[in-house]
Amino acid sequence: MNLKYVLSLGAALLFSGCEISVCKAPVGDTPLDITKETEAWEGFWNLYASAGNVCSIGKGETLPVVVHVRDASNGVLRVHLDYPDDMTKGVEPKLPSFYDVYLRKAGDWILASVDISFLSGTNGPSCFAWGRVKKGKRVAYLWWASKSMLDKLQEEGKAPQYVPKNSDILEAFNSNHVAQVTSGTNGVPFLWDTPWLFIKQD
Repeated sequence: MNLKYVLSLGAALLFSGCEISVCKAPVGDTPLDITKETEAWEGFWNLYASAGNVCSIGKGETLPVVVHVRDASNGVLRVHLDYPDDMTKGVEPKLPSFYDVYLRKAGDWILASVDISFLSGTNGPSCFAWGRVKKGKRVAYLWWASKSMLDKLQEEGKAPQYVPKNSDILEAFNSNHVAQVTSGTNGVPFLWDTPWLFIKQD
């Protein structure tokens, strides 16, 4: 499994440089209830690479994203993508046309976990790419969790152990682990300088 794929809210893109942290289950304390905000999440969005991303879509280019709310009370989204042909050519495993995204609360933060279990294969463990989301009226930013920083926290006993025989996927986070990554006492273990920018189109 090659985890040097970065996954935006649904996009599997080859990321040249940093890796993102991947875990066995969605990260956060409780599901985010978006029942009263369904229309604010659903619709057509564009992912812009102009926010400092180093990825195959190129600076200044966009990737269309369509978001549907699958389960509002539990903060579950289904995200569909329109991949350009040159983005998926030669990419293995084949990229799904949609991804499920799980929104969780962690204090004042919102954490998003994208189900990327297809990378593990049929018999592999479930896995989720995750990060922090900050959403405005028609804009949203996503900062991926940093694998190198989470590795350090894991060595210090402040993050979960890795799944047996797999040095890429962390076990599920408990409430103490979530607090360690959101409190600020251990720095900010996210790819803070390279956020993904989404702008709503409808």
